[in-house]
Amino acid sequence: MDGSTASWVALISIVCLFTGGYLVNKTEKQSPLESLGSIILLIGAGCSVVMVFQGFHLWNSGWEGIPMEPETAGRMAAKARGRGGIILLVIQFLPQFLVFGYGGLIWESRHLIRYSAKALGLKS
Repeated sequence: MDGSTASWVALISIVCLFTGGYLVNKTEKQSPLESLGSIILLIGAGCSVVMVFQGFHLWNSGWEGIPMEPETAGRMAAKARGRGGIILLVIQFLPQFLVFGYGGLIWESRHLIRYSAKALGLKS
């Protein structure tokens, strides 16, 4: 998967998980809006699974991050008053961030995912 496709899938995953979770939690049960929220939530969960697999793919292919000298990275992080260091760490460890970040999102929303699957009749 190329970078732009992965970015879109990541964005769709985050937005759908949070929007669908909100709709499932805040609407009355057995309403059309809850069904819509369930569909949106399951789309977000599917995209999250795709991002976990993308993380494993990058991890297996030998992701090296950005080839940058440590002095340059330290100078850039210091200029941004600490915020740049976090971004540099995420880029450096992107496969692990994808696997554990999106895996954690799936784990935290597992009850909503099960409820949404049952509400739509996908799981008995």
